[in-house]
Amino acid sequence: MLIDTGDPTRDIALNGCFFAISLLTLAAVIPWRALGAARVSHLLRWLFIPVLALAVAYEMLMPLRFDIRLDLFVLIPMYAIVAVTCLYRKLTDRKHRRAKQQLPG
Repeated sequence: MLIDTGDPTRDIALNGCFFAISLLTLAAVIPWRALGAARVSHLLRWLFIPVLALAVAYEMLMPLRFDIRLDLFVLIPMYAIVAVTCLYRKLTDRKHRRAKQQLPG
């Protein structure tokens, strides 16, 4: 297990949240529109909501007695990647929508 607090139930929940955040970060960086999945790209504009919910659950489950949190060296860059890619997708989707509206036809 990546995170071991001594409580098996808490360990499973913490590791599950960490794994889910990692998978969602990976899904955020895949160029879905270039692969022909524009609908998936459109839905991933809102990816920050489940990542935020998982982050809150992860932090609520983390025991207070842990003074040195090395997991934050991995989690904070993942949060930043998700935030930047969601913002980028929102901006590019808006740009694509405007371009479609201006096309004659």
